[in-house]
Amino acid sequence: METDQSDKIKFYSFIPEYTNEFPIRKISLNDYSWIQKLKDDFNADTTQVNHTAKCPGIMLMCKTGWIQTTYQDIEIETNGDGVSFQWKSEIDQVNIPTVGNIIDDYVHFHTPDQFDKFKPLPSNTLKTILKINSPWFAEIPKGYSLLRLPIPYQDDDRFSVASGILNYNNFLNVQLYWHCLKSKEVIKKGTPICQLILIKNKEMPYEIDSFESIDQFYSMYKFTKEKV
Repeated sequence: METDQSDKIKFYSFIPEYTNEFPIRKISLNDYSWIQKLKDDFNADTTQVNHTAKCPGIMLMCKTGWIQTTYQDIEIETNGDGVSFQWKSEIDQVNIPTVGNIIDDYVHFHTPDQFDKFKPLPSNTLKTILKINSPWFAEIPKGYSLLRLPIPYQDDDRFSVASGILNYNNFLNVQLYWHCLKSKEVIKKGTPICQLILIKNKEMPYEIDSFESIDQFYSMYKFTKEKV
């Protein structure tokens, strides 16, 4: 039976010779170093009632959708003024003959006038927003949008990601809020930088109601006790 291509999301790389080692892939609990410690602690004593490993919201969030990573090391140096930064990378995207005019430099930025002027950023955050010009492009199936989120409960606290929704085929560029104001940091190749989740373009009706009885509640809420 043939697959309907319209029901599939496709990720294209402009430079597969560089990105093949770090493709966009399904996210999993193995992407978080802290979750392994969580699992070990829970499985050592599964009688624990209020253990974080039993939280369906966290566990499901951490294994839904896809993960996008860096494909090369990026050096980010900040000077302590809360605005300026310098960057270096091994591969100079803009000078790749076939695609340099399409994907541009790997690191670019949004000035404070573009966001901080309207929505002031926290004091621990560079007012200039870093922009990763990704070599990835998404073909989004008709009737869907692609939700970009920060890596949930991420291990790396030097940056966080601006959320956004793409509702048509687009580049998978990533905006970073940078939290190191005076240092030289290296984001190593293969570092997870954002989570991607496909969502259906459908406006759902809703209503506010009351339970008719406590039995109605129990019939709707089925909490399962499973190992992680």
